[in-house]
Order: sequence, then structure tokens, then C-alpha cells
Amino acid sequence: MSIGMCTIVAGNYIAYARVLAQSYLKQHPEGKAYVLLVDRELPSVQEHAEGFEWIRMDQLGIPDMEAFCFQYDITELCTAVKPYLLEYLLKEKQLKKVIYFDPDIWIMRRLDEVYRQLTTHTAVLTPHLTAPIPLDGRRPSEQDIMKAGVYNLGFIGVSGGAEGGRFLQWWKQRLRRHCLAAVEEGLFVDQKWIDLAPHMFGSFAIIRDPGYNMAYWNLHERRLEAYGEEWRVNGLPLVFYHFSGFHHSLQHISKYQDRYGWDSQPALLKLFGQYREAVMLSGFEAAKDLQCPFNYFDNGMRIPDYIKRTYYRLGEQEASRFGNPFQTGPEGSFYRYIFSPVHERTSVPVLVHELYRIRPDLQAAFPRPFDADQRRLLNWARINIPKTYGIEQRFMQF
Repeated sequence: MSIGMCTIVAGNYIAYARVLAQSYLKQHPEGKAYVLLVDRELPSVQEHAEGFEWIRMDQLGIPDMEAFCFQYDITELCTAVKPYLLEYLLKEKQLKKVIYFDPDIWIMRRLDEVYRQLTTHTAVLTPHLTAPIPLDGRRPSEQDIMKAGVYNLGFIGVSGGAEGGRFLQWWKQRLRRHCLAAVEEGLFVDQKWIDLAPHMFGSFAIIRDPGYNMAYWNLHERRLEAYGEEWRVNGLPLVFYHFSGFHHSLQHISKYQDRYGWDSQPALLKLFGQYREAVMLSGFEAAKDLQCPFNYFDNGMRIPDYIKRTYYRLGEQEASRFGNPFQTGPEGSFYRYIFSPVHERTSVPVLVHELYRIRPDLQAAFPRPFDADQRRLLNWARINIPKTYGIEQRFMQF
């Protein structure tokens, strides 16, 4: 039986990927572990030193990869490549069953039940909730969960074969252009799409066991307790915990919730302390400030997310005229476009106008951006865009 697991990280999450992979291989020494690094190059380490195999972005066969990467912020990009990675492992690495985990997960028990379900099912999922959330005005609420999706895609198991392939092809097609963090459009990266999948592709197994994918969103229904070296949830073994919203300072359980503190979750604090130690020992300090090259033009200028969205809104056909959007040198490049005036009657560049368009405060402060308020708007932009959006001052030549 050829089984494996995978995860996806940018460079600053390498330590988390190491902890995840090590925890998997401890439970499944017969399995294979793979880490896709969302970068142009792999770290300067030997694969055997890690215990898992690195996968490069260019191995996945993503059509027009530069444009694909440019259109998304880092969270969107790391989720958009998920079905590409799963398909690659099933086809090229010839796995029969593969499980994806978010990098901030720690596996405590064997995953035999998941692999068993994949023998007869196309995929395996876990729901965010299996019990109602109290109506107490705290986060997350059931409305928050409805915005995010029924299932948490920090975990998914997929089997090989025709139906698994059909599912992944469908998912790839949707995430090609629609892996946005845009709840107002009914999208939450890769996750909301999977609300549809169990009703469209073969049979999906849904695991409701409280030991699977315990996280901040289900603490209201799950109680963690320590029994010596063993962890149990509602009396059952903890299989894996998802440290979503984790911060190494342990200042909170998750930045995404405000319902529980450490005083009400003593066992959880102990688990978090052990996880923090594992992450620190796996090179957290050396990796935490690594930058993703897909956030920068080739001249070193940081690409603010609103400019990525500008590129996205052009549409694939219109954007294709710019060629590789990361390149700044060629005539007709996207970089030159954003520094060109919006029209011939103004010197306000697209870079500034696109920000003006989405910020009501700027519209109120500079109501006539192309004439009476033009100079003041440009002066504001030269000072404040570098401060707020991380662009070096030397690029603000307009």
C-alpha cells in the first residue's frame, strides 16, 4: 500500500512543516512525507536531513505559473496549489492514498482510519462543527463558520483512481481563478468549493470523531485532557490538533477566537507548550522572517495585495498582454503599467489611483484627485504608501 502525506508552506513556515512531517513519520514510518515550498528555489538542505521530500512549484505543471502566482496573496496562493500537489503525488509519485495537512498541525496517533476510509471513498473530510456554538456574541460564531465553509480544508484525504482524478480536476479548474479570500463573493480560498464536492463526486467520508482536527473552532464541543503521555478528547484519543492562529508567544489560543483563555483550558496550554518547543527546535527563528519571492517584482519592489487584485481584475485575457507580471524591464510590462498615468489628463499613476479607488478616506480627503487635489494626493502617496504597504521609498518616483 503506497500512502503518504503532504503540506504546503512559504519559507517562513518551514519549521512548522518539519514538526508536522516528523509527527507523521513517527506514526507512519512506512509512509512518505512531502512538503511543497511556495518559492522559486528550495532551501539549501539535503532531503535526507529532513526526513521528507521537497516539492518545487515548477514540478506541478501549473499552466502560465507566473501569472497564476502573481494574482494571489500568499494565503490564497498556498491554498490554490493544493489540488495540483495532490494530483502530482497521486500520478507522479504513484501514491494510492494521500492526506493533506496544513503545516500548523501536530499528529499524535496513527491515521489508519483515514487510510481505511480512502479504500472505498473518493475523499475524507472533517466538518468544522458537530455541535451548536453558543449564541454568546463571541468568535467564532456559526455565521463565521458558514462564511468559511462546512469543512475545514486544513485536512483532506484523497484516493487515487478515476473519481479522485475527476474531483481534483474540477477543484483545480475552480482554483485557477477563484481561490480568493472574498466572503462577500461567497469565496473563502479553496475551502468553500468543497461544500459542493461531496454531492458531486463519488462518495466522501466525513469523520466526526472529536480526536480529528481539534482546533479553536470546536473547543466548545471538545475537552482535552492529559493522561500521562497520552492526550484524550472527550475520552477518546487525540489524533491530531490543528494550531490555527498559533503564535509562538502563547499569548492566546488562537488569534481567530475570543471565547476561551488559558485559565479555562489548562491541558491545552500544556499541549501548546510542547508544540511551541518542537517548533522552536525545528528552526523557527532562522525561518520566521524568510520572504516569499512571489510577493516581489524582479527589481525588489514589494507587491502590495491591492495591486495583485488590480492584476486579477483585468482578467486572464487582458492581463496576458503584459507577459510575465513579475518582470519590470520590458516595454509594456505590468510594472510599467502601474506606474503610468491613469489617463493623459493626469499624472496620477495606476498604483495610486487603485488605492484611491478602494479607500473612502482618501476619496473624502482628496475629492478632486485629477485636478485641484492631484498634487496633495501624490505627496500623500509618496510618504504613506511606503509606510503602509512596505514599498521602499526609492520606488516612489512619480
